[in-house]
Amino acid sequence: MKFSIFSFLYLSLVFFLFLNCEGNFRDKNNYKIPLAVKKAKDKTLDTNTRLIYLDSFLKTKNLKKDSLFLSCIVLKRKLHYKLKNYDSAFYYDRYLLKNANAVSNYFFMGKANWYTALMHFQNNDYDSAFYYYNQSKKNFKIVNDSTNTGKQLLSMSIIQQIEDDYIGSKETVAEAIPYLKKKKDAKYLASSYNVLAINHQELLNYKDATTYYLKAIETTNSKADKFIYQNNLATTYIDGKHYNNAITLLRPIEQDSTIQKSSDQYATIIDNLGYAQWLEDKSNTQNLLLKALNIKINNNDKHGQIASYIHLGNFFLKKNPNEALRYLNKAIKTSKQIKSPKGELEALEFLMALKPKSIVYKDRYIALNDSLYKQELKAKTQFAKMKYDDETNQKTILKLEAEKAKQALEVSKQYTYKIIYLSGGLVLILVGGFIVYILKQRHKREKLQEIYTTETRISQKVHDELANDMYHLINKIQNKTNDNQTDVVNQLENIYRRTRDISHENSTINLDNNYFYLELKEMLNAYQSPQIHISTLGLNKAVFQPIDDSKKITILRVLQELMTNMKKHSNASNVVIRFKKDKKNLHIVYTDDGIGLKKTDHFKANGLQNVENRIKNCNGTLNFDSDRKSGVAINISLPI
Repeated sequence: MKFSIFSFLYLSLVFFLFLNCEGNFRDKNNYKIPLAVKKAKDKTLDTNTRLIYLDSFLKTKNLKKDSLFLSCIVLKRKLHYKLKNYDSAFYYDRYLLKNANAVSNYFFMGKANWYTALMHFQNNDYDSAFYYYNQSKKNFKIVNDSTNTGKQLLSMSIIQQIEDDYIGSKETVAEAIPYLKKKKDAKYLASSYNVLAINHQELLNYKDATTYYLKAIETTNSKADKFIYQNNLATTYIDGKHYNNAITLLRPIEQDSTIQKSSDQYATIIDNLGYAQWLEDKSNTQNLLLKALNIKINNNDKHGQIASYIHLGNFFLKKNPNEALRYLNKAIKTSKQIKSPKGELEALEFLMALKPKSIVYKDRYIALNDSLYKQELKAKTQFAKMKYDDETNQKTILKLEAEKAKQALEVSKQYTYKIIYLSGGLVLILVGGFIVYILKQRHKREKLQEIYTTETRISQKVHDELANDMYHLINKIQNKTNDNQTDVVNQLENIYRRTRDISHENSTINLDNNYFYLELKEMLNAYQSPQIHISTLGLNKAVFQPIDDSKKITILRVLQELMTNMKKHSNASNVVIRFKKDKKNLHIVYTDDGIGLKKTDHFKANGLQNVENRIKNCNGTLNFDSDRKSGVAINISLPI
C-alpha cells in the first residue's frame, strides 16, 4: 500500500532531522577556552548546572561576539531544548541569528536558520520551515560547507514530498546529492536516495523507485535505516504487483531480533508481509494483519493504524463485506482525526468497490480528490515561487555587490591610472620617436639599396644588350667593312628598339585605374615584332578596379619578366595573355608556342625565380604546366 510508506517513514525522518540538527557546535577559537565554558560543555554535569556555568560566561562584561560567543548560544539553546523549554530554545535561535548577522558569521547564521526551520517543521508549519531551510542552505554554501548544504536541501525536499510536490521534491533532492560524500555523509546520502525513490514511487515510476531504494540500502551504514529502506522497497514491489519479491525481502527482516525489539517497526513489517502474502496466494494472513493492528493501537500509531485498517478492509472485501466496511470506516475516521486526506482517499477507493452505487462515497471521493489536487498545485506553485524569488534576490544582491565592488575598484584605480598614463605617455613619446627614427633610417637604406639595385640592373642591361652592339657598329662604320647603308640603318633601329624597351621597364608606373591597364597593354605590345604576335584577352579598366597598387606593380613586373624570358629563350611566335576576375581572385593565364621549359629547370634555369617570389609575396599562387609537349602555360592567381 502506498500509504504504509508514510506511516513508517516520516516519523523516522522527523526524528532523524531533529537528532542531526542538534549536532555539536564548532569551536574555531585558537585561544584558551574559559573554565565556565569548559564546565558548560561537560556532559557529566546535569543540564541545569551546565546552564548556570554558561550564563556566568555570557554575562561577562565587554564580551567579544566571536565564534566562541556564538557557539555558547548554540549550546544554550540546545540545553533549553533538552529541558523541553521550547520557547526559550526558539528565543535563542532568533538571538543567535541576530548576533551572527551582526558579525557576518555565515556558519552560525546557517545554524540559526536551521534550528528555526526545525522548530517550524515540528509545528507542521512547512512553508516557514522551507523558507528557513533555504536561508540556511545559502549561508552554508557561502562558507563552502558541503555537508550542511546537502542536509538543508534534503530537508527542503522532504517538506515538498510531505506537501505532495513530488516533482519539485525530486529536483531539490537531486540538487542535494552532489554535496554529500559517500564515506563522510553516508547517512544523509542514503536518505536522499530514499526520498528520491519515494518520489518515483508516488509518480508510479516503480523501476526507478526500485533503483534508488537499492542505492539507499547499499549506501547506508545503519542497520536500522537499512530495514526502513528494505520495507519501503517491499511496498514498491507490492504496488508493482511483484508480491513474491516483497515477501522474500520482508521475511528475513521479520525474524531479526533488532526489529522485534522495536514494536513500531515490527508492526509495520508484519503488516506489509501479511498483506503481500495474501495478495500473492490469498493465504489466510488475518492473524498477522490483526497482530500488526493491535501493536499499532497500543503504540497509538495513528498513521500505522490507517494502513492496517485499509489492508484489513481489502482482505475482507469479498469474503466478509460487513467486516470490510467496518475497517474501512475506521480508516476514514482515523484519517479525519489526524487530518490525513490521503488515507481517507485510499479507503474510499475500496468503499466504492464495495458499494459501487453509493453516491455518498463517490461525491466524497471526488471532492477530496479535487481538494488534494488544489493543495498539491498550491504547494508546487508556492515552493517553486519561493525558490525562484530567492534565486532572483540572490542574483540582484550579487549584481549590486559586484557593481559596488567595481565602483570601488574604479575609484582606487584612478590615481594609479593617472600615474601610469603620465609615465606611459612619456615612455611612448620616447619610444615612438626612436621607432620613427629607426624606420626612417631603414626606409632611407632600403631606398638607397633599391636605387643601387636598379642602377646596377640598368647598367648591366645596357652593357649586355647595347654597348657591344654599338661598339661593333662603330667599328663597321670606321673600317667601312659594310657598304650596305640599309644594314646599318636596320642595326641602329634594333638598338633603338631595345633602348626603348629598357626605358619602358624602368619608367614610372601610372597606377591610376583609368590609365594602368593602358600602360600594361603598351608594355606588352612593346614586345611585339614581325616575328612575335602578342594577344591580350580581358584586359580592361574594370579588371583592376579593387586591386591595390602594390599588386598592380607585381602584375606589371611579373608580366615583364615573362615577356623578357619569352623573347630571350622561347623562340615563340604567338603569345596569349588572358585576364579573368571572380569574387575573390584575379586570374592571369600566360601561354606561348615556344620551345617550352624542361621539368627539371622550370624556373631557376630560365631566370623566372623572381616571378615565383613576387607572386608568393602577394599570397598568390603560380602553377606551371610542365606536361605540355610544346610552349609554356603559366596560371597566376592573386587575391583581390
